[in-house]
Amino acid sequence: MKNLLYFYLSASLVVGLWACQAKKNKTEVSDEIKDIKLIDYDCRNCGMPSKEYPKWHTIVTTERDEEIHFCSPRCMFISFLDEKKKPDWVKEVSVVEYYEGKRIDGKKAWYVVNSDVIGPMGHDFVPFKTADAAKDFLKEHKGKKILHFEEVTLKELKEVINTNK
Repeated sequence: MKNLLYFYLSASLVVGLWACQAKKNKTEVSDEIKDIKLIDYDCRNCGMPSKEYPKWHTIVTTERDEEIHFCSPRCMFISFLDEKKKPDWVKEVSVVEYYEGKRIDGKKAWYVVNSDVIGPMGHDFVPFKTADAAKDFLKEHKGKKILHFEEVTLKELKEVINTNK
């Protein structure tokens, strides 16, 4: 009788652990970003899996249609501003707009820096489709500054990175 009890307890434990592991490996995505294709690529800058951060996932497409993935706009800007890491012949930049959760043109986006919203690597560049949306977010989330894509410099990047220290 004891052997049968141990068998059922062991079987229950194995099934329970298997179910927990299966649930742990499942990637949950909020309703706002279900239209975003989750891709299992690592960030070119830091190596973090971009699939785990779909709201921050940034894609750069080169003229040769090569896709370069980043876990966040911050990592993309680190690569863009480092002459050794900078991708050649950038055709498109795709970021996820913070409020709508949809992909937008990263070159036309407005970015709020040093807010209370933290990205995968710490303080980040939070992207918005319009300057008005960025202004609303800046007020709501204690942001320090709004920058357009071409306004992001090495100095601005260092300020964001040093905020994490």
